[in-house]
Amino acid sequence: MKKVLTLMVAALVAISVHAAQTYQEAVSAGDKELKGKNYDAAATAFDEAVKLAEKPTDKASAYFKAGEAMRYAKKYDEATEYFKKMLAVDESSSTQKSLAQYRLGLCCYAQKKYPETIVEMEKVLAIDKAHKSHVAYAKRYIGYAQYNSKDYDAAAKTFGEIANDESAPASYRAVAQTYLGHVNYAQKKYAEAIEEFKKVQDIPKVNPRDVAEADRLIGNAYYTMKEYDKAKEMLEKAVANEKATAATKRNASSMLQRIEKLNKK
Repeated sequence: MKKVLTLMVAALVAISVHAAQTYQEAVSAGDKELKGKNYDAAATAFDEAVKLAEKPTDKASAYFKAGEAMRYAKKYDEATEYFKKMLAVDESSSTQKSLAQYRLGLCCYAQKKYPETIVEMEKVLAIDKAHKSHVAYAKRYIGYAQYNSKDYDAAAKTFGEIANDESAPASYRAVAQTYLGHVNYAQKKYAEAIEEFKKVQDIPKVNPRDVAEADRLIGNAYYTMKEYDKAKEMLEKAVANEKATAATKRNASSMLQRIEKLNKK
C-alpha cells in the first residue's frame, strides 16, 4: 500500500512539474514538496526550474534548493553534487557561494568525514566577501571536526580564536568557550576544563542557559575528580537556574542521583 501511495505521489509531482511553464512555477512546486518533506519530488521540481531558468542567479538558486532537499533527505552525495553545480555558476553572488560551500562542509560533517569537513569549511573562509555568518559557522565546524578527530591542539586554537573574538555574538563565544572545556576534559585535564567552563559566565551578554550548562559541566568534572561536594553544589546550581534547558536540568539531576547513591553507601 505504501509503495502504491509513493508511486501515486510521484506521478502527481511529475504531472505538476511537467505542467510548470515558468521558472517560478517550478520553484513553487518544489517549495511545496519541500515543505511536505517529499524531498525527492522537491529535487525533481527544482531540476525543472534549472531548465527553465533564464538568469544564472536563478539557476544557482534552483541548484541550491535541490541540494537542500537532498541534504534533508540525508542523501549527502547527491546534495554535494547540487551544491557543486551551484558553485560552478560564475554569476552566483559571494553570499550564495559561501552558503553553498558551507552546506558542502555540513554534508561532510554529517557523514563524519572530518578531514574533508575541514577542507570544505576552510574554502568558505577563502571566499571573497563571504557572508559573515557563514564564515562564523564554518570556523565553528572546523573546530568541531578537529575535536572529533582528536586533534585537540588544533581545536583549542580554533575555539580560542572564536571565544576571544569580542565582535562575535555571545552565543558563538559561549559555544567555543564550552568546547575549550571539552578539549581539556577529553584529555583528562579536569582542573583545566573547570577553569575553561567557568569563563562562560564572563562573556558579555551571555545567555543564562549557556551558563547553566557550563555549571553542569563543571559539576561533571568535579564528579570525575571525586570531589562530590563541589560537584553537588554546581549541579544543584544548574538545576536551580530558571533559564536552564530541559536537557541541562535532566542531565544534572541524573548526576545528582548518582552522588546521592554514593553517599548512601
